[in-house]
Amino acid sequence: MKRQEYLKAQRDKLLALKKQEREKQLQAVESDSNKQRPRSAKAAQSALAGQPETEINSQTLQVRKALAERLKSEVVGKKF
Repeated sequence: MKRQEYLKAQRDKLLALKKQEREKQLQAVESDSNKQRPRSAKAAQSALAGQPETEINSQTLQVRKALAERLKSEVVGKKF
């Protein structure tokens, strides 16, 4: 019985240490990602700020649609 209790205690200590280490790593990653995170796109920033979206001119919209169609045809057209 003593051996079982000893092993359980050791296991609990190891699990506690691993949990603490994971929490430290998570905090380090979160703090680093906040500092090094690239700036968001203009539309995302305005959406987060609660500002209305700016209108997209028709030429830009046409270019986007053409690009989307081209990508769609390339992806769907490929055979695996």
